[in-house]
Amino acid sequence: MPALMMVRYDGPDDLGVETLGLSDLPADWRRQEVWTQQRGDQWHASLATPLLRVPSAIVPVDQSPDVNILINHTHKGAARISVISVEPFVLDPRLL
Repeated sequence: MPALMMVRYDGPDDLGVETLGLSDLPADWRRQEVWTQQRGDQWHASLATPLLRVPSAIVPVDQSPDVNILINHTHKGAARISVISVEPFVLDPRLL
């Protein structure tokens, strides 16, 4: 299994965030890899916000605290985000 790293970031509270909730996604979004990639590419190209909050594919529960935040490093606001730690991470083998 490849080594995984958990990266923790810090950013100002006023940094722009676009949020995609479960209700914004197709019912079978976890099986529509092309759709999710295209949606992410659209957000990235638009430069509308430096951050995109999306549901976790592992815990796809509405209002779950388990979400993913994508960073658009080409957005000028991304310069206001800093790495605060990088730690080894082992995925629970029951999820594989």
